[in-house]
Amino acid sequence: ALSKSSVSLADADHIRLGLAGTLQNFELVNQSSQKQLGKDFGQSAYALDPADIINYVSKHDNETLWDNLQYTQHLAADVDSETRVRIHSLSAAIGLVSQGIPFFQLGVDKLRSKSMDRNTYDAGDWFNYVDFTMQTNNWNVGLPLSQDNQGNWERMNQLANNANAEVGASEIMQASELFNEMLRIRASSPLFRLTTAQDIFDRVGFHNIGKNQQQGLIVMSIDDGL
Repeated sequence: ALSKSSVSLADADHIRLGLAGTLQNFELVNQSSQKQLGKDFGQSAYALDPADIINYVSKHDNETLWDNLQYTQHLAADVDSETRVRIHSLSAAIGLVSQGIPFFQLGVDKLRSKSMDRNTYDAGDWFNYVDFTMQTNNWNVGLPLSQDNQGNWERMNQLANNANAEVGASEIMQASELFNEMLRIRASSPLFRLTTAQDIFDRVGFHNIGKNQQQGLIVMSIDDGL
């Protein structure tokens, strides 16, 4: 479940389309309780086949998922670190239960931070560091290089001074264990890796939809056909 404040009904429909492989011809009951094809949502549902889609929440350029989440306006300063870890883990997990091909930036399972640097091509190991012992996620190791970040330095300083954005070994290990559990779930059934659009049309369904849905709750089922 997602908090009501963080997910609008339109956002929820967008997530549902992603879970269904961003297929342009997937039929979804929208927030107004009308049946609508993915391509008509105006949210870039363009795929004809699940192999057309690579699902990611962070990649090699721009901020890591952890850093990007700290920037979001939905995370108030008083949101505690435990909740931030849960939000991060949920964000990463969406790609693992979505039809299509999942893609993750190195270290997403370890809450990896690049100290909010949005482009670490020239930043060296100081900002690109990944701690495989899971003692640190490399958060707040200094202001990143000015060339791509100086305009955000003031905001970065504010975020860096918030103790709620700090995590330690226990939080990192918890996130890693959950990510690996989600990997095992995805690998456990071919239903999470359907190979044709028709299979997705036939097997993937959503509940708690339309204008009377409970906001913030997304429910998906995948029918095994039996």
